[in-house]
Amino acid sequence: NTALAWKTLGVVLYNTNRLEEARQAHHRALAIDPEFADACLRLAYVESRLGPLHDPVALLRRAAAILPNDVAIRRALGQHLLATRDFRGAVRELEWVLAKTSDGAISSQLAEARRRVQ
Repeated sequence: NTALAWKTLGVVLYNTNRLEEARQAHHRALAIDPEFADACLRLAYVESRLGPLHDPVALLRRAAAILPNDVAIRRALGQHLLATRDFRGAVRELEWVLAKTSDGAISSQLAEARRRVQ
């Protein structure tokens, strides 16, 4: 699968801090397979390090629409919503994640989002 190969290259480039090249590799993966949720997730990580967080949120929403039951995607979406001050959205996503896992970090992030909603 060519899209998988581009996504994998993007992960390697990200891990070696070659962020612009990682961005390009993930975009190539998504050009081949627009429904490749993991490529959306990985591109969101790249975009998070490169600039404003609104682009990663859009990518994560796209990934969540493709794979609505993926815990990693929904966790990342909730965390990015919290970072962009969409506290209601963060509560919704982090509650869903916490129902599926027992991650203490998610519990504290959820508590922070709930506090900020009020």
